[in-house]
Amino acid sequence: MSEAPNACPPLFQRIAGVLSSRRLKRFKGSDLTEIERKVADYYASQSGADYYKTLAQQNLWADMTRHKNFEFHCKAATDILDFGCGAGGLSVELKKHFPGKRIFALDIGAHAAALINRAKANIVFKAGSVLDAPLESASIDLIISRFVIEHTTRPEKMISEAFRILRPNGILYLLYPQLIFKVTLTTAIQEALSWLIPSNTLTYLDPQIGEHTGDADDQDAVWLTNPVKIRSLLSHAGFRILTNKPSQSLVIAKKA
Repeated sequence: MSEAPNACPPLFQRIAGVLSSRRLKRFKGSDLTEIERKVADYYASQSGADYYKTLAQQNLWADMTRHKNFEFHCKAATDILDFGCGAGGLSVELKKHFPGKRIFALDIGAHAAALINRAKANIVFKAGSVLDAPLESASIDLIISRFVIEHTTRPEKMISEAFRILRPNGILYLLYPQLIFKVTLTTAIQEALSWLIPSNTLTYLDPQIGEHTGDADDQDAVWLTNPVKIRSLLSHAGFRILTNKPSQSLVIAKKA
C-alpha cells in the first residue's frame, strides 16, 4: 500500500484558501466617514441580522482553545470582557466553562448578543462601541477581541480603550485576519514596503458588503490588518507584547 501524501501544514492551507478567495478593494477616497457609514448601515440592516445569525452558528470555543495560551489566560483572570462579542457565542462559552468568573460582553451591532439573551446566562452585556466602551477604567483582567479590530477605521482608539479598561498587568488577547493575502498584488507589495519604515499609517479598504456577505469573506473589513501594524499600534499604546504569532493571527499583550 502506498503511503498517503503528507498533509499541507495548516498555515499553507490557510494561505491557499485565502489566496483563492475574493480580492478586497483599496479605499481611494479621503473621507473615512464614508466607510464608517457604509459599515454602520450594514450592521443595522436585515443583511446585518443575517450576518449575526452566521456568527451564532460558529463553534467558537473549539476555535479559541486551539490558540496559544487561551485557556491559561482565562483561568488566570477574574473579570473577562468579550470585546466586540457579535452574537455572544464566546461569552456564553466562557460562562459555561468558567461559571465562577464575571463575564462581560460588548458590541455595537443592532443584532448583537442574541445567544446571550437566549442562554439567559449571568453575563453583563453592554451595547456600545469598542472605541468608547461603557466600562470603568481598570476594571477588567482579560480582554478578548476576536476579529473585531479590522472593522474600525480607528484601531488605535480601540487599543487605547482596551488599555484604559484593563487593570495593571491585564491581558489583551487579540485575533485579527491576515488581509494582506486578500488584496491585489500591487496593494500587498505597497503594504509590505511600508513595513520597512515604522509607521502607524493605515491602508484603508472599501467594504464590499451586502446580503451575501459572510463571516469568512472579510468584505466588511475597513483597513488592511497585518502583524506589523498590529504590533506597532499595541506598542505605541503602551502595551508590552508577550506573544506574537502571525501563523495564528494572534497577539497577546500586557498592560504595563
